[in-house]
Amino acid sequence: MATALMDELVEEVLVRLPPDDPTHLFRAALVCKRWCRLVSALGFRRRLLEFHHTAPVLGVLCNSSGRDEDLVYQDFAWFVPNSSSFRLRRAHGRRGRRALDACHGRVLLRSMTRMSVWDPITGREQELPPVPRCSYIWNGAVLCGGGGGGDCDHLDCHTGPFLVVVVGTARCRSRQTVFVDVYSSKANAWIEEASSQHINDIGIPVDSLQPSVFVGNALYFMLRSHTEILEYKLCTREISKIQLPPMFDRPKPKSLIITTDGRLGFAMLHDSKVHLWVREAGPEGDAGWTQRRIIELEKLLPADARLNGASAVGFVDGANLIFVETDDGLFAIDLKLRLARRVWKCRTREMVIPYVSFYTPAIGIRGKDEKPRDQ
Repeated sequence: MATALMDELVEEVLVRLPPDDPTHLFRAALVCKRWCRLVSALGFRRRLLEFHHTAPVLGVLCNSSGRDEDLVYQDFAWFVPNSSSFRLRRAHGRRGRRALDACHGRVLLRSMTRMSVWDPITGREQELPPVPRCSYIWNGAVLCGGGGGGDCDHLDCHTGPFLVVVVGTARCRSRQTVFVDVYSSKANAWIEEASSQHINDIGIPVDSLQPSVFVGNALYFMLRSHTEILEYKLCTREISKIQLPPMFDRPKPKSLIITTDGRLGFAMLHDSKVHLWVREAGPEGDAGWTQRRIIELEKLLPADARLNGASAVGFVDGANLIFVETDDGLFAIDLKLRLARRVWKCRTREMVIPYVSFYTPAIGIRGKDEKPRDQ
């Protein structure tokens, strides 16, 4: 009884350690076997979620391009950690891969013709079968496949089943069509296809350099014109488009976001300000766009930051955190605290994918009072 009480007291202390720097939990796990067992348990991950409400940003995946020794352009997906004191051992840059999405501990990567799902914590990478319909203009998203209707708590679903949704354009009988293909890890196959629709009914193809968002039971992709959004409903397999506000009906880069109350929105930089818009239901059930906030970057970024050509390139679901790229590097902006922090000094000119997850030490870490095992 005394031991159980002591464990509860230790958990009360450890759960309050900053989750965005797991180094603190690693040090706690090395104290003794009992503490290691406490922080490695699934129940402790639940306590972290209950106490902190949202998982931390452990790092970001930045896409960039370069040349190899044969002067052939190669894609790179670099993992940039959030904390200087913590590194994921297996999360190195992925040569020849481009990050498209990250969800519940998984990262969706693509090459020219193939896709894979990568777990940066374990280093495991699963290659997917070829996409049924080949296209050079496409985007994708990875989702939990553990159950619908909120059946999964998403604490350890990165080791379970998943879905991959690909949206692109293909040419059929001399006409361009929009297609949606869905891969299921349970079946290890592309199990369903949305009905193809003529590109004239949808608009310009999806922007392959902008991450998608998942709101409710629908996926949203920015179209290349940046004046419309493509909506794909997973339940009904319907494809439709959403028009952006008329005052932003021009090809200026925008980033789709999810607000803290779970609504679809977008962020756009204009005149050194971040404009945040949200889609809300009207009095008669029709949805429309409402401007929610305007953030002046000049008051948040360093005085010498060059904002010419700056753009919003990423976001964190419901966390009031967006990423803005400038000529002076990549900045993470906390919209609630109105604080900005430089994440990377280089400019990628590509999409940025935040990696959000709780990270606790793996079972098997030897504590200070544990004798070495026999080899």
